[in-house]
Amino acid sequence: MFVVVAAVVLFLAVLAVATGVAHWATEYIHAHARYECLQLSAWAERVPGGYRVYVRVRNVGTDPAVVLAVLVDGEPHEVSGDGALDIGRFTGGDQTIEAGEEDLLALELGARGRVVEVKIVTAGGGEYATYVWLP
Repeated sequence: MFVVVAAVVLFLAVLAVATGVAHWATEYIHAHARYECLQLSAWAERVPGGYRVYVRVRNVGTDPAVVLAVLVDGEPHEVSGDGALDIGRFTGGDQTIEAGEEDLLALELGARGRVVEVKIVTAGGGEYATYVWLP
């Protein structure tokens, strides 16, 4: 009988230690994991000849995100500048959005349907999309 009780106590002690180590390892990996994560929000306004779509991009991840392309309805799109907006990085300059940084894109579009998909493709393999209702 004593052997059975000792075996059960030993088993429970090993199980408790293993659970603690697994919990610590999970927390450690999570705290030191590097990832990119972009949050997009968008709105549009009518301008002469079409629409201007604004996309606010925020990197809430822990790694910088390098933008490879901006797609509008699946097609590559050049980002046009507005003097008041910090969008130069997407026109051939620095294409990196650092962790915690926020940027604003201005896209000039011609006549279209009622909804536009804007997608940002990053070097890390991420594709971040949002839909914009045109006025």
